[in-house]
Amino acid sequence: MTELIADARHQQSTLRLTDLDKNFLHIETRRRPMHWAVLFDLENSGGPISIDQLRGRIRERALAYDIFQLGISRGKWRKPLVGRASETELADNVGQVFVGTESDATVWVSRLMARPLRGSRPRWRIWLLNQERPKRQRIAVCAHHVLADGMAAAGFSALFADGSPEELRHFERFLTADRFELGPIDKSDAKRAIRSFRTSWYEGSARPRWPRLTSGRREVGYLSVPTVELLRMATQCSASVSEYILACVGVALNACPPDGRGLPRKVRTLVPVTLDPGLHHTGNAVGLTFLNIPGSTSGFDDHLAECRQQMGAVAKYQPELALPAIAGRSRLLPWPAQRLASIGTMRLLRPDIILGVNPGFSSARSVFGNRISRVYPFSPLNYASMAISVLVLGGVTTFGIVSDPAALPGYLPRLIGCLRNTIADPHQSHATTNRSESRGGL
Repeated sequence: MTELIADARHQQSTLRLTDLDKNFLHIETRRRPMHWAVLFDLENSGGPISIDQLRGRIRERALAYDIFQLGISRGKWRKPLVGRASETELADNVGQVFVGTESDATVWVSRLMARPLRGSRPRWRIWLLNQERPKRQRIAVCAHHVLADGMAAAGFSALFADGSPEELRHFERFLTADRFELGPIDKSDAKRAIRSFRTSWYEGSARPRWPRLTSGRREVGYLSVPTVELLRMATQCSASVSEYILACVGVALNACPPDGRGLPRKVRTLVPVTLDPGLHHTGNAVGLTFLNIPGSTSGFDDHLAECRQQMGAVAKYQPELALPAIAGRSRLLPWPAQRLASIGTMRLLRPDIILGVNPGFSSARSVFGNRISRVYPFSPLNYASMAISVLVLGGVTTFGIVSDPAALPGYLPRLIGCLRNTIADPHQSHATTNRSESRGGL
């Protein structure tokens, strides 16, 4: 079994929570669990993996890094207490599940996204997902957002990926780095950011509105595209990969509106933006901004131009600093008051959907000799009724979609079909009402 030796100088700096981390404890409610998940599809190239094998490797590696031993108690209406978990608690974080079919696996992941991660033991879980028909195995990683953002989530692959100690050190940028701490924000920068953020929020307030989050249930779906094909299409359109993806999502939403009667004039889309230019941190280094997707056009060129204009304003005015600047004023309040203020802020913002595009930093290639073929990311519904997460890896780009089926009944399969067709040919009309064209699933 591979041994990892963590740098002791960094241990204490990861066994704590920052204000950015605590925000995800503040805004969590029973219907809004704040955990993300990543699903690793495995090829059957190295033989079946046993739960004892997986549990043994994870236990050994979890003991090497404080970030995996970070236990949190309380944190809802009382200030959280942070400590180091015991070896027994770490062993309880690994389990296995048996499902019959692909559709059973989809239902299981949907339920996973609906169940809050609570309790004093470290708020991450790993499951070996065993499917009977056809026979295959997957690994599901689930962690509370308080532990890591979408970028730092890559470090969790070190718990089970194959590799020598030298190869696995590639993960340490998200394991041994200090927890990200946002420094003081200049007053003029804060004013400019808040003004830009407020303008974008107001522009997304047009009625009618997108269906709002109404239940604690979740439905998941997925889509994968060869990255080389995505690059080719983006180049043909003189766009970056991120611009191409954002514009394609806009086209697909217009082609397949939830109720068949057309989109709202604007779809208020919450977009995560990293606050760490060095991309070297543990914990959370994510800010939020708005991208208002036009609901009045299905033309790809129009969506691309709108995306460029809005993201250009983000680069210039840094609206992602607005919420940290506002929250900084409430840090002296008692914990319950901070929580109420954070929940009130998110309810006021009321995003329609969440859309994040992340570059892949994971160097994981296989698990016990079984090649990793796909990696699907799933994000929490942060007060929105749908979240689209995109992971751009070298070989395959994957889309993981989470929705509230009570707010968007039957919508996910139609959207996935539209999105797949739009990515392949963004200048064609891809409206569809036939649910059999594409299935949400895994």
